[in-house]
Amino acid sequence: MELPRLAVERSVLPSGLRVIVCPMAGRVSCSTVFAVNIGSRVERPKEEGIAHFIEHLVFKGGQRWRSAHAVAEAIERIGGAINASTDREQTAFWTRVPKGSWEQAWDVLADIVLEPAFREEDIPKEKRVVIEELRMYKDSPQDYVESLFDEALWPHHALGRDVAGDEESVMQLTRSQVLSFHGEEYRPEQAVVCVTGGCSGDSVLRSVEERLKHLGSSRGPSSRTSDPPPAVQKSFVWNPRDAEQTNVVLGTRGLAYTDDRRFPLDLALTILGDGMSSRLFVRLREDAGLVYDVRAAMTNYCDAGDATIAFACDPDAAVEAWDAALDTVDRMVEGGVRQEELRKAKDYLLGHLALGLEDTGAVAEYLCEQEILLGRILQPEELADRIEAVTEDEVVTVLHDIVQAQEISCAVDGPLPMRELLQERVERRNSRL
Repeated sequence: MELPRLAVERSVLPSGLRVIVCPMAGRVSCSTVFAVNIGSRVERPKEEGIAHFIEHLVFKGGQRWRSAHAVAEAIERIGGAINASTDREQTAFWTRVPKGSWEQAWDVLADIVLEPAFREEDIPKEKRVVIEELRMYKDSPQDYVESLFDEALWPHHALGRDVAGDEESVMQLTRSQVLSFHGEEYRPEQAVVCVTGGCSGDSVLRSVEERLKHLGSSRGPSSRTSDPPPAVQKSFVWNPRDAEQTNVVLGTRGLAYTDDRRFPLDLALTILGDGMSSRLFVRLREDAGLVYDVRAAMTNYCDAGDATIAFACDPDAAVEAWDAALDTVDRMVEGGVRQEELRKAKDYLLGHLALGLEDTGAVAEYLCEQEILLGRILQPEELADRIEAVTEDEVVTVLHDIVQAQEISCAVDGPLPMRELLQERVERRNSRL
């Protein structure tokens, strides 16, 4: 499949801020991502959730746009959108606006991210907002079981905590902590500004330089570091919710973002459980009628990762669905994958990549992720070459090494009448390793 080459222009300002511009012909929108290489993973005791809390607080206004209403109105009156997200290893703020309004969107974004007001009176109100967000996700079994799984796979570690913290940790955060964390971590050398779509590289670079000229020269990297992943994991975690369905996530520790085996693992999990023609979907839904949906996926961090299978089913069918899912993994390892099956998975991934490259926001996110996690930009054709190079044997080997031959953690949310039987299944499988 032929993929476009992105016209990437990369610059580094004296402050250490990296600027990436990618003009895209024929686009009427312009997307900007302001990403900071900092997330919940570097939070210290008694500041759990602070990275996410700061993401919320910056939208209360900066030095030029003084309130949440002013920020929202400045973007919405030009037909644009603005939002943000916090992850374990990065925080990203973004706008998408008509291309002729990029200057205003950039001014708003730079103001709130680098010069937020952090007013004392905003902090108690935003704590309540974050707590409502935490409760919303906890009330969603399909979301909450993912948090339970993280807790099982990475116990007593930042990777196992909710990015937003918990109600107790959020309520304990102070303005002094917010000012200290932002001042220490939101330094230019840890940030990337990426602009894509209907834009000019020279014009964007001039605007960014002019807006951020007050930042001066680089201060060097932050002193904060993330702890290595814990050596042990829990085999079983259960939240006995009163519900009609039981949600299950089972999985193992996976691969770092820099590990080239992530390409065959991605293909293995695509064959296993991504899409309605995947092995898990066909077996658990189409053939057995056990589930509405089942999926396999992976997450990658700088030095770790996971590989998971998730499904929801009738509580009485949880053990049967578990058995069928793991048996599907075993059959794939033992029986191998067919050449046409691997070809379909490659086309599936490449097709998704190609479709994503049509959207200015998705391209900006892709470029920021490459820059922050890899330190360089992989062109789409480079990714395609890595995917195309994967062999059937590599797919089977990585599925064995990462999923079949490693200790499994299992998280369950909902009724579980056969809890002891399912827990015994998990422990028995792990004991054979």
